[in-house]
Amino acid sequence: MIKLLAPVPAKDPLMQRLAQAKWAVMRADGFIGFLANELPTEIVPADHHIDTAATDYRRFYYNEKWCDGLTGPELIFVVIHECLHVLLAHGRRRSDRVHELFNIAADHVINLMIQASFGPRSKNPIAAMPLDRSLSPPQPIGCMDAAFTGLTSEEVYDKLMGEVRKLGVPVDAFLSAIAGKGNAGDILTNVPQEVQNRLRSFDPSSAPSGEDVQQDQRAAIAAAVARALTRAVSHRHSRGQGSEPSE
Repeated sequence: MIKLLAPVPAKDPLMQRLAQAKWAVMRADGFIGFLANELPTEIVPADHHIDTAATDYRRFYYNEKWCDGLTGPELIFVVIHECLHVLLAHGRRRSDRVHELFNIAADHVINLMIQASFGPRSKNPIAAMPLDRSLSPPQPIGCMDAAFTGLTSEEVYDKLMGEVRKLGVPVDAFLSAIAGKGNAGDILTNVPQEVQNRLRSFDPSSAPSGEDVQQDQRAAIAAAVARALTRAVSHRHSRGQGSEPSE
């Protein structure tokens, strides 16, 4: 029998908030909650190249400055988001697709899943999409197009790639402009705002996509996922629940 313990107070304020967020996820969904605690968590400084949050499928990264600006439900959303990248094996599934675009496609799928299962109108309303509060009114900063509901990451990727090709611009240049790193004035001219919004993500290509993960590391990641799922099943059984999240 697995006994859940409340998080031990951490000296680092963000680590403490993350522990609380993981605890909230654990209580709502053990399958994701145990994984959030299986892989190491690393806090990176404000000026780090990972300027939001990310995973390289070996650990989770959180930028201290960016996360400090998130509400509790928004931080929970980000924790679940990174866990689902690992659970859904997005690094391995990318294959030879454009890294940044596949990550955005995966984000659409993940964020729709989170919204349905943990969003304000769900049965477990613990998470909320992060907002850009520099805008008035504040706007979501993640990808979540309802038109992609029920699609796989690969299917969303094909649709997004089709939209970019219709624009007649290089994919890499377009994505850089969307992320604010390119000549947006030239590239984004006459591009519908809804298309731009579909290609914005709060964690695009901020960590390796998994293609450089060696075989022994893949085995370690698989073992971590297996441990998390095993512990989650045991925990559910101890509470008289079934082995599946829907049970």
